[in-house]
Amino acid sequence: MIDFTLDLIPPETTAQQKGVSARGGKVRVFTKQAIKDIEAMYCAALAPHRPEVPLKGAVRAFITFTFPWRASETKENRALGWMPRPTKPDADNCAKNFLDSLGTVGFFARGDEQIAGLTILKGFGDRPSIRVRLAEWQDWNKANTPQ
Repeated sequence: MIDFTLDLIPPETTAQQKGVSARGGKVRVFTKQAIKDIEAMYCAALAPHRPEVPLKGAVRAFITFTFPWRASETKENRALGWMPRPTKPDADNCAKNFLDSLGTVGFFARGDEQIAGLTILKGFGDRPSIRVRLAEWQDWNKANTPQ
């Protein structure tokens, strides 16, 4: 099992925020520079955690995005240490660029299409970060089955 935490503030910008331009009657969709910058930041942060051997089979992924507390957050909520974030960005949109970057860096033998099970959490917390847990399907079952 691969398990690590990246101590960085998850970006608010997501892959869904593509650019669109129209010239000469043709519409063109393109990746904005901000998205390219986020992908580069993810790749740089993930590189030290890349496995020696990429995951080969079906993969289960558990990703937690922890954003900094809002300035308006109550003391009662902050005392929890972590709480779900039911606001934008959407959890699946947070994960898209991140999972693509895992594939780019070499976590998967064939790419992020190997992910057969995905759990995404997003919330506010004391420690802004992205926690990553990845395992090949059969290894996950062994590690998470009561003995």
